[in-house]
Amino acid sequence: MDNPDFSRLLENNEAPSKATINHINELLKEPTQRLRSIQGEIRYLATLIQGLKEEEQATQATINLYNRILSPIRRVPPEIWSEFFYHCLPTQRNPIMSTSDAPLLLTRVCSTWRSAALSSPRLW
Repeated sequence: MDNPDFSRLLENNEAPSKATINHINELLKEPTQRLRSIQGEIRYLATLIQGLKEEEQATQATINLYNRILSPIRRVPPEIWSEFFYHCLPTQRNPIMSTSDAPLLLTRVCSTWRSAALSSPRLW
């Protein structure tokens, strides 16, 4: 704002003259065009980012599937599971044969737990 008339008009509510209006409209052409260009670039980049986000999610989903296979819990030996399960048994009373209580409850979690629990004589 190197024009003193413009600075003065910004500081009060006077109506600008027709010449000032025409001059300001001329001055607005270039920044308005640049703004449209910037907004177009932003839209284009937003589209690219959205595509990359979708690709990121798909790639992360693939990684998650593979990592599930590599999970260390899958490599726990049955005798360790058996020891864990032994400590799940009630201590104040004898275990009851109910699917809502150990040891039967443990057989309902997954096939690995079922096999480990059923092959552990200490639980029964």
